[in-house]
Amino acid sequence: MRKFLYLTTMLGLFILNGCSTKKEAIVVSNDKGYILYNLNDNNTGQNVYEQVSSLNSVDENNINTEHLHILNFHWLHNHYGKLYSIVKKDGKYGIINDEGKFIVKPTFEFISKLYNDFFIIKEDGKYGYLNDDFKVVQKPIYLDAKEFSNGIAFVKFSNEKWGCISDDMKVLLYGKFDGIFPFINSFARVINDDKWGFINSKCEIIVEPKYNYVNNFCGDTAKVLLNDKVGYINNKGKEIVSTSLVYGQNLNE
Repeated sequence: MRKFLYLTTMLGLFILNGCSTKKEAIVVSNDKGYILYNLNDNNTGQNVYEQVSSLNSVDENNINTEHLHILNFHWLHNHYGKLYSIVKKDGKYGIINDEGKFIVKPTFEFISKLYNDFFIIKEDGKYGYLNDDFKVVQKPIYLDAKEFSNGIAFVKFSNEKWGCISDDMKVLLYGKFDGIFPFINSFARVINDDKWGFINSKCEIIVEPKYNYVNNFCGDTAKVLLNDKVGYINNKGKEIVSTSLVYGQNLNE
């Protein structure tokens, strides 16, 4: 027999977890999983989910759906006024609205939080993107994928190297590097075969990986290390202080 929480308990969770919406949608649990109820709609509450992962607002982080034991009851009004939640059903992830209807069918192995207008999705071991209209704008074809920032995302291509795509899903830089670090001051450090270099905010290579290590840019210059000697480069990748100084300090200083 299903054991539903008493109304007072539900309201307590409702208050503690900030579950209110304009349509009074709440989440309750029974012995089989979690159920969404819209108190204004008698047709909700028919689907049982293994997980209900929710969002607070378009500018805040969703819970990490990799931690399947965590349940967050917070709901999101995105900038189109839609309410939705990421759910897990029959081992797959999808997205429902506050009426409990699927707006993204549960076919994915993973759906990330919404960040800068995109969800990262995973299907058959490959990664792609879903936009905030819940449309697949990039079928899962990449070995890995990162969040978009300033219109650019780093993705891992079939050659197991990292490159860049734009937010209209065009390839800006085909897989070239073993790793790409986040943009700092409009430049990102890249590494290949244990050598370091830089790309700019257009994913153009300004320094091929050749240094033993590089610092992030500070203003228009970055400190670099080559063969235990320190130098400086400008934002065009040109050495303005040759790597001829004896390395006798921490490169981060």
